[in-house]
Amino acid sequence: MVNQNAIGVYDKGGGQFLSQVEAAAEKLSQPVTVYKKYKPKEAVDALAQHPIAIAHIFNEDWPKLCDRSQPGQIRVRVSNGNFSEPPKEENGVYILHIVRPVSKLTVEDWQAILSGIVDRDTVRALVRGENPNGLRPFFGQTIPEIVSALALLCQAYLAVFSECENPEDLTLPAERSIRENLPQKQQLVCQTKWWLEPFHLWDDRLNRVDGDRWFQWQQALQQEWRSSDSLPEELLQTLREKPSIDSPDLVRRAYSAIADRLSQV
Repeated sequence: MVNQNAIGVYDKGGGQFLSQVEAAAEKLSQPVTVYKKYKPKEAVDALAQHPIAIAHIFNEDWPKLCDRSQPGQIRVRVSNGNFSEPPKEENGVYILHIVRPVSKLTVEDWQAILSGIVDRDTVRALVRGENPNGLRPFFGQTIPEIVSALALLCQAYLAVFSECENPEDLTLPAERSIRENLPQKQQLVCQTKWWLEPFHLWDDRLNRVDGDRWFQWQQALQQEWRSSDSLPEELLQTLREKPSIDSPDLVRRAYSAIADRLSQV
């Protein structure tokens, strides 16, 4: 029989962060039920019975868990990446994504997270975009971090090709240094790998984009964008499908759209 007072916790890998959650819960005297070595369907069935569930789960199984959940229940997803959707309420279910890679979280982090998600007023505040008890950094910043990072990459690319209209504005050391040894730097910044590595989207073993992480990243970017203007789809398609970006005009157009989006922050 499921302990209805317990938080259900599942890791598709059978371990990793489970011991940290258990340690944090013990310090808080918060009961948890850990599901190890469960098949995805079994895990969804088990977690669906808990008012609060934390899951490190496959992309195709996460929607199944949310669909099986009842109004008022809380679902928290963790991942190996650092991308997420902002907290939301969907059909009465509170859906949270922890933005930090699960490997970067400490027992103390989990204490703070567990203390927050057991309180529905705190969860509602997160959904409203507030920062109750300083928890917001775990569940998504209000600053569009991916968009900001793309802006810096565009600036660096354009600086190398002398396409930036105001190169004196490029004040970061990395931006200044990239203008040195321009032929080599031009070759570097044209590589799709150079653009994607900062987001952990490049699979060195296969020498290509990591498809699963790209899907999560693109969803997170769409959530950050939240603008009536379209995403820079031409740039995104090139990054997804081609080994290099050889057109400063393409990057300039993308940077213009990104700069417009950041002006709305």
